[in-house]
Amino acid sequence: MKKATILIVLLFSSFLFAEKVPVEHFFKNPDISDIKVSPNGRYYAATVNVQDEKQLAVLDSKTKQVLNLFAFAKENQEIGGFGWFNNERIYATLVAKVGPLDQARPTGFLFAGNIDGSKRVQLLPEPSKPGRSGDRPRGYNILNTLGKDDRHILISMYEGRYQVIYKLNIYTGSKIKVDKSPYKDMSLIADQTGFIKGGVQFDRDNQKIFIHIRNQKTDEWEKFAEFDEKKMGLSPIMFNGSGDKLYVEVRNEDKKRGIYTLNLSDKSFNLIRAVEGDADIEGYLTKYNQDKGTDELVGFRQMPGHVVDTYLEPESESATFLKSLASVFPDQVVDVLNTTEDGSKSLVKVWADTNPGTFFVFHNKTSELEYLLDTLPWIEREKLSPMEPFAFKARDGLEIRGYLTRPLNKKTNLPMVVYVHGGPYGPKDEWGYNYSNRDTQFLASRGYAVLQVNYRGSGGRGSDFQYDAYLKMGAEMQDDLTDATLWAIKEGIADKKRICIYGASYGGYAAMMGVVKEPDLYQCAIAYVGVYDIAIQTEESDTAQSEWGRRFLKEAWNAYDEEFVRQRSPIYHLDKLKAGVFLVHGEDDPRVPIEQYEALAKALDKKKYPYQSNVQPLEGHGFRNEKNNYELYQQIETFLEKFIGK
Repeated sequence: MKKATILIVLLFSSFLFAEKVPVEHFFKNPDISDIKVSPNGRYYAATVNVQDEKQLAVLDSKTKQVLNLFAFAKENQEIGGFGWFNNERIYATLVAKVGPLDQARPTGFLFAGNIDGSKRVQLLPEPSKPGRSGDRPRGYNILNTLGKDDRHILISMYEGRYQVIYKLNIYTGSKIKVDKSPYKDMSLIADQTGFIKGGVQFDRDNQKIFIHIRNQKTDEWEKFAEFDEKKMGLSPIMFNGSGDKLYVEVRNEDKKRGIYTLNLSDKSFNLIRAVEGDADIEGYLTKYNQDKGTDELVGFRQMPGHVVDTYLEPESESATFLKSLASVFPDQVVDVLNTTEDGSKSLVKVWADTNPGTFFVFHNKTSELEYLLDTLPWIEREKLSPMEPFAFKARDGLEIRGYLTRPLNKKTNLPMVVYVHGGPYGPKDEWGYNYSNRDTQFLASRGYAVLQVNYRGSGGRGSDFQYDAYLKMGAEMQDDLTDATLWAIKEGIADKKRICIYGASYGGYAAMMGVVKEPDLYQCAIAYVGVYDIAIQTEESDTAQSEWGRRFLKEAWNAYDEEFVRQRSPIYHLDKLKAGVFLVHGEDDPRVPIEQYEALAKALDKKKYPYQSNVQPLEGHGFRNEKNNYELYQQIETFLEKFIGK
């Protein structure tokens, strides 16, 4: 397929906008956030926003008319994932309805319904029946949708330390146990036909990793490979279409990584492609082979700055197809979401830092791209600012990376907002228009440079970069933000007299810590659902309600050490405060409880230190309500104008 042969058919008219992008355009929820085509290509399933509730819609692929809506929601839960079981039946998984700054957690519920609206049923947990109580919600994983069986799928659950496989009836919710891992702490892997062919066992006592393979003829398990967990890490990816090779990602003891195949015929372990650099693999690139009815592993994706796709065999037909498709949209990312059973249609999403997402249908026979819809059609793409990856050396020599976003009309001596991501351990700032980067684009549209720093402890650069930062909040982690700010001043990007620091959750902690630790560097701080007294997290937060959470607070935050808490909590250093302060919180926040805001507000009141606040009674860890967000960001705009000017 050549670039010149691809046609783009625009089916919907463009919109006209006012010159200045309104606040509402950045913080209005998308009407449609995701979409998938049915196996026969006749329908689309899409997650849609209906009165601030996420629902699942079924649309006719020709007329684009909505045929049915499915709420599928339970109290305090909402649709997370979704897909097609077959041509008539869709499904949705539920996640806890939490604040947008919290991580959506699966609740163990699975629903399904026919596209005509009939036979809607809760599949998991199995509902109660006369004379028998129902199952309690448990974690599960859909292993295989069993393409040749239109009534069943394979799911896995854990019973203690053993993984159990069930065949689940997608119309009734009844399930039959069909398999169980032969060893403790063993994750089973199905081949593409649904046969449980492999498993990876983690022997914690001896710190060993074993790969087991099952003989399909004898049904016996055989130990195929053994690794020292202290020297290397291993993650299974998938079996190839014929089931005679298992793809795995390996990190050797010298920290070098690669994609390997374990060949079942001779037990050989072969490097297919090295993984360059220290950026984590974000995901894998696959392509559906309609002739074989299987998926093919084509490559993997990293994000060292911009998105980088690496192909296992760059000259293969599948890699050539994906590269040719990507060449139509330079400086953007092209994702093939799913493909019809006959391979005639693929649903494609195109996105970038200046494109929140555009969906196309690719017609394989004609090499035609048919425009379907934009996720945020009210935003003019040409009014969004590019995100520029940057890197610098922190004071101790460690390379720190991040993104700089500047207004379109000016590049130097700018008022700047240091926008700090939450977490802190694991999350990271990413390239692309996503939930977090709505703030980035809003601030850039108002004339501010926006500096996003992936300080030590952030995800995306391996476990050492993340976990070595334990106990370093308010110290080295804060120094990374300071050093990034000084770098931007030195480079002529930021006006040193007009800098604000802003963040939510851990970012709120870092904002307040920044203005008390570096009182002459920042003119203001916006602290959104922030931690101000580490000790409060040990008493009031949902993190402290579990054994794992209490262990995390001890190991990562040293939250039970009074001296450490006083040293690293900004509330105990307000005597150094000079900057303007804006505090934002939700009263129903379980992660960073309202007591954090109340303690800081009380301390500021005692000092008679002026501050601005926005506290919402029905919000949690971040504001969900659109009107509350519109009001909040109008206040942020006014606050920034007051302290650092446009």
